[in-house]
Amino acid sequence: MTSRARRLTGVIVLVPAMLASGCASTGRSRTADVPVAGGAVSRGATGRVPPPLDLAGPGLEETALLLLLIDRQLYEPFSISRVLAVRDPVLRRLLGSMLGRVPDPRAIATLEELAIDSDPGVRRAAAFAAGKVGGAAAERLLAALLLDADAEVASWACHGLARAGAPLDRIAAALAPLPDRDRQARLLPDLRLFAGRGGAAFVAIALEGLTSDDAWLRRRALSALLAAARPAQRPVFRRLLDDGDAGVRALAAAGLAIVGGGEDLEALRVATASSDLAAATAAIAAGGAIVRAGRAAPPPAWRATLLELLSDPRPAVRAQVLDAAGAWLLDDDLEAALARVFGSGSPAEGARALGALAAARAPAAGDLLLVAAADPDPALRAAAARGAVPLEATALLDRLGVDASPVVREAAFDARAALDRTPHPELYARALADPAPGVRAAALERLARFPVLPFELVLGAFARDERAEPELAMAGIDALAARARSAATERGAIVAALEGLAEVGTHPVRLRAADAVEALNRPRPSIGPAITARKPGDYRAVAARTRRARWLELETGRGTATLRVDCPAAALSCLSFLQLAEQGFYDGSAVYRVVPGAWIEAGDPDGDGRGGPGFTLRDEPAPRRLGAGSFGLVRPAPHAGGARFFVQLADRPEPADGGWAVGGLEGEVTVLGEVVAGLDMLGGLLEGDRLVSLREIGPPAELHSRTR
Repeated sequence: MTSRARRLTGVIVLVPAMLASGCASTGRSRTADVPVAGGAVSRGATGRVPPPLDLAGPGLEETALLLLLIDRQLYEPFSISRVLAVRDPVLRRLLGSMLGRVPDPRAIATLEELAIDSDPGVRRAAAFAAGKVGGAAAERLLAALLLDADAEVASWACHGLARAGAPLDRIAAALAPLPDRDRQARLLPDLRLFAGRGGAAFVAIALEGLTSDDAWLRRRALSALLAAARPAQRPVFRRLLDDGDAGVRALAAAGLAIVGGGEDLEALRVATASSDLAAATAAIAAGGAIVRAGRAAPPPAWRATLLELLSDPRPAVRAQVLDAAGAWLLDDDLEAALARVFGSGSPAEGARALGALAAARAPAAGDLLLVAAADPDPALRAAAARGAVPLEATALLDRLGVDASPVVREAAFDARAALDRTPHPELYARALADPAPGVRAAALERLARFPVLPFELVLGAFARDERAEPELAMAGIDALAARARSAATERGAIVAALEGLAEVGTHPVRLRAADAVEALNRPRPSIGPAITARKPGDYRAVAARTRRARWLELETGRGTATLRVDCPAAALSCLSFLQLAEQGFYDGSAVYRVVPGAWIEAGDPDGDGRGGPGFTLRDEPAPRRLGAGSFGLVRPAPHAGGARFFVQLADRPEPADGGWAVGGLEGEVTVLGEVVAGLDMLGGLLEGDRLVSLREIGPPAELHSRTR
């Protein structure tokens, strides 16, 4: 054990007494490392969105103790026994979640006690935590919870067993005596986790689930089919384009994007007229995916529809049309319409229009690339770099590669590297010397696939910024590991460097370095507890400030939204979010990623999807289902998030490639809360739209009466 670890372990022995004394540090408290993300579940399904926790009762000291253990990633039996002795159901739920956030095999006895608690919320937390702890004892506990009277408890038990690799047929056999509805409520929420290993039983259970009268369960059954979509399921997806639930229709369109053909294009074209944003955008994306994959020639009727939809009042619909349009062989009218959008639309729409014209190799694309490359807006210059790939405009990329904007230089590097059939070391070396972390990170990410540079250059590109730029460091670790596998003469030096990072890095970097050492068939280094700037007494203040839900008003250039921050469920992350908002951190920042009709991400001060607040947060996942309105912190890696957040707009996976499965983040990311008003407005945001302000407000009266 290192001297640092010994000091921290010694502190923990004194934790209860220090908390009771009210010891607190002065000044602003900041952790050295910590992430989050998450969401609430479908509001349309009774009981799936848990009410906000309220810690107004006893247990403040015990809550503070749990927060300390989460923040320092420590399992400390004496402290846990103290919390377990308090017979408060809310506190016991937090204890169960904590045991999933700091998983340790020694927690099984505590989880077995929580698993027979009279409160179903406590049992849900126990099932969630047992799935994180893993091992034979945890699997036995999860198997017993499959038959819990509460379907949510049982569904989280199924979730844990799925992640542990348990056979689907064994779980289905255990649930067979139950009525169909009860069995489906346990199996369907996480059936997608069995994709690829569930055999015939997997498809049979999913198809049966599509007959459920519960729309949420139908979506989950359909999401499972999407995870293992096969051409034989095309008629199922086609039939569900007419389902009564818009979420099911959106998922059905996503299925046709994967396996559909020319015979489905007319039905999808009709579906683009849906008043539901998710269903309309999914149908547009699916049509483009079928044509782009060469499964059908572009029918003329679609061109007229695309032209019409370019005037749709919903920005997300227009954006999805622009994303899909590049798949079509452009005629004069469609090319002219895209050129008009490029010339007169917003920068985000102009960038998408330019991408479509370049992807289709339209005659006007080359000239418009030059116009975009000279535009004052870096978003359009970056779009010019991306558009240069299909046109193989290497001279333009060389010019953009020295642009003043880091975002443009990063796009130019990625484009230039994509055009090189054989990786050129000098290109990567120049990128690694760039002063912008985003450019270096882009180069390191590619070096993890093409390890063409010696390890000294790779290490030098991130080692000096490891604490300030943890995501850069993790990309560097991946690149080092790839180099160790390809260059035997450097392997020993690389392993030594990784072992050093596992000892001195921030917590997420230590985790990544230890994983890399283990993957290279060397003994896994001990990373020790997480280091934070908080003193033990500080956690009492955190607990006191996060005992109830809080509300924020998010103002954008397109309108306002109201967010409920469920503080007690993820206190460290929620308080950080509230503090950043209070300091104006988010004011003026841009939305940097949009999946039209499905997902938005914001909160990056750099605007490239890589920036952060200068610290990281511990993961605080919980047994909560994701759905429209869920929001939380983006989780680039375990314990590596900070300020960036996402809002889920609908139960719809990313177009064409299923980039994220419905429910795929559940139990993995930190839930911050729910958008309680203004979700439609947020669905109209595009890349580059600005967050004007994010400010705390009092609870709206009608919401307060419903949620307190």
